[in-house]
Amino acid sequence: LINSINELNNIHLSKKKISEKAIYVERNLLKESVGYQDQYASAFGGFNVIKYSRKNIGVKPLKILASKKKKIFKNSLIVFSGIQRKADPIEKDKQKNIIKNYENLSELNKITHEAKRILESNNKDFLTEIGELLNKSWYIKKKLSHMVSNSKIEKLYNFGINNGAVGGKLLGAGGGGYILFLTENEKKQKKLIKSLKNKVHFRIAGNETGSEIIYKSF
Repeated sequence: LINSINELNNIHLSKKKISEKAIYVERNLLKESVGYQDQYASAFGGFNVIKYSRKNIGVKPLKILASKKKKIFKNSLIVFSGIQRKADPIEKDKQKNIIKNYENLSELNKITHEAKRILESNNKDFLTEIGELLNKSWYIKKKLSHMVSNSKIEKLYNFGINNGAVGGKLLGAGGGGYILFLTENEKKQKKLIKSLKNKVHFRIAGNETGSEIIYKSF
C-alpha cells in the first residue's frame, strides 16, 4: 500500500524506506505495539537475516540454494487456528515482561543463528533440523506471554505433529491466526493435509522480490 501510494505521486522508494514508513504508520499513526520484522520481510522478500541495533536495521540475504528454497516451500503448510485476535494487547504483554524474558529472547537469538547455519549448509536432512528449531522456538515463544497460546492452539499444534509434521509454530504475535507446519517430505505433507479434513489450510510459495509495482497505467 505504501509503495503504491508513493508511486501514484511519482515518489520511488527503496525497500528500506518502504519498511521504515510502514513501521511509522503502524506505531506512530495507528498506535499499534507491533514489531519491526514483518515490514522488512514484506518489503524485501526472500530469505534474509535481519539485524537490529539502536541506530540501524540491516537486511542481508541468506546464501541458500534455490533447490533448498523449493524444498522448504513444497513441505510447508499453514493452518488456520480458527481464532481471530488483535496482536496489540499480546505484544504489550510481551513488552511488559521483556526484562524477565531476557534469557528466553537470548535463546531465540541463538535459534536464529543456528537456522542460518543449517540453511546455508550442504546438509540434505536440513528439513528435520529446521523442524526441530521450529518446535524449540515455539516452546520458548509461549514463555514470553501467557497470551501467546491456549488449549485450542495447543490441540491443533499437537495434531499436526502427530499427523506428519516434523515441526511447527504459531505465526505472528500469538493468541490465534495461523500455525506453520513443516514436513520431511511431500508424502508426509499429503498425510497431514488429508488428516486436516475441513480445517482451513494453505500451501505457500516464495517471493524473492518483496514489494514491487506490477502494473502501472498512468
